[in-house]
Amino acid sequence: MKMPGRLSAACVLAIGFLAAGSALLLLDRTRVRANTCAVLTHRQAGNAGQAPCLDIRHFVVFMNSVADDRKVTGRQCAWAVRAGLQAGGLDFEKYPYYSKDYAPFLAGLDFSKIPNDSRPQPGDIMVLQPGLNPSGHVQVWDGRRWVSDFMQPPNRGQYQGKGYRDIDAPYALYRYPRPCQ
Repeated sequence: MKMPGRLSAACVLAIGFLAAGSALLLLDRTRVRANTCAVLTHRQAGNAGQAPCLDIRHFVVFMNSVADDRKVTGRQCAWAVRAGLQAGGLDFEKYPYYSKDYAPFLAGLDFSKIPNDSRPQPGDIMVLQPGLNPSGHVQVWDGRRWVSDFMQPPNRGQYQGKGYRDIDAPYALYRYPRPCQ
């Protein structure tokens, strides 16, 4: 998708979020910024006046570009998912700082809680309560594996690490009811 000549206010705002997060995550800033601006430009043009929808493809592409095949967390999963939701087209001003607090936040964005034994679909979000990390964890299903600020190896199941597996940390799955067509 061609980048616009002038950046919209939403694009500049998203770049600001990404610039702050990219220093923490050591991201390839140019690629993530370009992806975000292209997604925001597409969203603004194609969804005016309609109920908000989540562009699952853009959400998942963004999440994978943030994780960039890293196998270790940068402890920025909440930031990555929040930025991914915004890149996928959802607008919000208030958001939780800790991953463990994402359940009510997602419910407020109209995500539906689905049974834990459901087969995950791309764009589904899992919120894990604290394990080894007292902040908890939040991750997105990309169609093959769970992704947050790193790529979780497929053989780990729903738990991103040993600390969560050992205590069988409680978790919940969420799905957005209005993906963009």
